[in-house]
Amino acid sequence: MAWCIITNMKRRTDGIIVRQPGDTDFEGILELRWRVLDEPISCSRETELTKNDLRPEAIHVAAFDGNVVISTVRLDPYPKLGEHVYLVRKMATDPKYRRRGIGADVLLEAERISAGRGVTRLVLHSRPDSVAFYKTLGYRLNGRTEMHDGVEDPEMEKTIT
Repeated sequence: MAWCIITNMKRRTDGIIVRQPGDTDFEGILELRWRVLDEPISCSRETELTKNDLRPEAIHVAAFDGNVVISTVRLDPYPKLGEHVYLVRKMATDPKYRRRGIGADVLLEAERISAGRGVTRLVLHSRPDSVAFYKTLGYRLNGRTEMHDGVEDPEMEKTIT
């Protein structure tokens, strides 16, 4: 399927590895997304990668404890806000692994990769209970909101170099 190429990986002192996922990792990514993002709000389970997942310009990063996906994010081009703007999507971390900096490492690695591709700004639509997390990574509220699954999510953004 070749939906992304493994590049650098970040090894943490706790044995967790942060890297771009390979072809065999997609099942774990879909499972984590469903369990963390969709099941709590009664959305149907995706069993296949979407066309956005498969776009060559999409950036995927995940964290692994052994072979188990424990955190993931996808960045997509966001042309409605400009040529060098990407949208942070599908950010999910297994609740058992939260508050250990793993989600932050995943997003920071995605930022590093996107900056290398010429991206200058990232935008995201945060669930209200995640705003504080994104603020710790330098994202700021911009006053706009977006409706997702019946909830008004605040829009946040960050300039990257």
